[in-house]
Amino acid sequence: HTFKPEFINRIDELIVFHMLDEKNIHEITKILIKLLKDRLKDQLGVDLQVTDPVIDYVAKKGFDKDYGARPIRRTLQREVEDALADAMVRGDIHRGDAVEVTLTGEPSKVEVHRI
Repeated sequence: HTFKPEFINRIDELIVFHMLDEKNIHEITKILIKLLKDRLKDQLGVDLQVTDPVIDYVAKKGFDKDYGARPIRRTLQREVEDALADAMVRGDIHRGDAVEVTLTGEPSKVEVHRI
C-alpha cells in the first residue's frame, strides 16, 4: 500500500516500523525481567535470578503476532510475578532472600525457590 505524494508532503516525518524478530522479543523480555529484578531488590531486598529457559518461555508465550510485544508484560506478571507472590504468601521466601525462578515439567510450569 502506498500513499499519494500530496498526503506524504503534509507529514513532517515518516517512521518505518519493522516486524519484531525473535532476538527483539528476547531483548524486550530481558529488559522487563531486569525491571522486575530492580523493583524486587529496591522494595524487598530480594535478589532475583531468572534462568534462560524461563526467559525463553515468557518470550515465546508472551509474543503475539497481532499485538507484538505488548502481551509480554502480562505474561511476565501471570507466570513469574504471581509465582513469586504465591511463594511469599506461603512463607517460602522472605525479604532479603536470594531467589531463583526456574521452568519445570510438561506442560511447563514456572517455579520459585530460595537459593
